[in-house]
Amino acid sequence: MAGSVGIGGLIIGVSLLVVFSMAVQTMSYQMETSIEVLDAAADPLPSYAIADASLLEGAILSVTVTGTGLGSGVVDGTLVANGGVGLGGFSATFTVSSGEIDTNSVVITSHGSYSTLPTSITVSGQGTLNPAPTFTFTTGDIFYANLTNTGDMTIKTDDVWLFFDGESPTKFSSVHRDGWAQNQATPPFASGNWYVGETVDLILPNPPSLTTRFAVTSEGFIAAEAI
Repeated sequence: MAGSVGIGGLIIGVSLLVVFSMAVQTMSYQMETSIEVLDAAADPLPSYAIADASLLEGAILSVTVTGTGLGSGVVDGTLVANGGVGLGGFSATFTVSSGEIDTNSVVITSHGSYSTLPTSITVSGQGTLNPAPTFTFTTGDIFYANLTNTGDMTIKTDDVWLFFDGESPTKFSSVHRDGWAQNQATPPFASGNWYVGETVDLILPNPPSLTTRFAVTSEGFIAAEAI
């Protein structure tokens, strides 16, 4: 009889130990989960806004000086496009060095948009120049958007992805350059950091055709805008 009581007590004791062990494991798991949740809450999430997303078709993407106008009396000035149909709006500036247009100085200030392309680009407002400066140009579509980091953290541009109409993503760092106006050379890549409050002017020549929607995503945050 005493042996039966002893065995029964042992079984009850072992059962209590098992229950206690399970309770300790459950509490430990709950604590770990709570700590993970708190840690996640402490890490800021990226936040940004898209503004003025637009696709310009028939834009002038680059201008090359083929005749510098040496000896014509040309001075620093602007360029205009002639003969185009559409919204228009192309403009560019240039500077003169030693009496001729510096071939690396042309800066496009507005790419314009044309349903029928211009026939020529000429110097504006300087009368008849002889020999006349001459220019060639390339055309295509161009996408503009202003992106602003509205969050509380600096975002790595390597961690930001751009989408047009849900097509294959483009890494932001691969297209984020220091402007696109200087057409004689591709501008260098911009900083790999997108700082709090910073607005980035995204200028992307030859985006995917028939684009109607633009989206930006990073670490689970998504912003989108119709074009």
